Amino acid sequence: MKIVAISDTHCSHEALTIPPCDVLIHAGDSTWQGRFFEVRDFLYWMERQPATHKIVIAGNHELTLDQSHVKYNPTIREMLLGTCKDSIHYLENASVVIDGVKFYGTPWTPWFHSWAFNGIDDGVPPYTNNPYLRDIFGKVDDDTNVLICHGPCYGLVDEGGHGNADERLGSVALLRKSQSLKQVRLIVGGHIHEARGVKMSEDKMYANVASLDRDYKTIRPPMIFNLDENGKVTYEQ
Repeated sequence: MKIVAISDTHCSHEALTIPPCDVLIHAGDSTWQGRFFEVRDFLYWMERQPATHKIVIAGNHELTLDQSHVKYNPTIREMLLGTCKDSIHYLENASVVIDGVKFYGTPWTPWFHSWAFNGIDDGVPPYTNNPYLRDIFGKVDDDTNVLICHGPCYGLVDEGGHGNADERLGSVALLRKSQSLKQVRLIVGGHIHEARGVKMSEDKMYANVASLDRDYKTIRPPMIFNLDENGKVTYEQ
């Protein structure tokens, strides 16, 4: 299975060239604020891409899709769900099985300036009424093969501060959950633009596929992965 992954395009998706693939993943932040025309235009673009299946999750910029956010807009959410019926799968704490491979998607990340889908991470005082990430990630299916989450796991492709390795911005709860999933082989995320890259930990590949650089201007090519019939993942580019 050939998997092409992108994330954090922020309305710059037209600048990308997507190669033919079995599954195209967008790991969140396709828009700036989740406005109607932003979501609509992104979905139109996704429909045209040369992938047999497309998987979309939201990110912290999709304010109108978070039902607990003050900017939630049910009309935009209905439009999204109405479009994602056939080849496009919208995963919000949900899964889909494609050719025997289970993909699970979740948009939630640690609290970040009251944007969308912000939760409370392990080890962080509960200073808001936001949900605990350990409870959200605890619902990930045990038989998941590919985990798609907007943000990275703590300590794995999550370096912040212009690539400062001492500043880690990933989720501790997500790391713990990913380590407990015996059948997961690929964890795909983005969110921290400057942390783009791939890292192996035990038998799992952790990938930050953020498309835009930290400057929100430089677009980087899609990242390509191959998942064989034995569950082995290789990174092509």
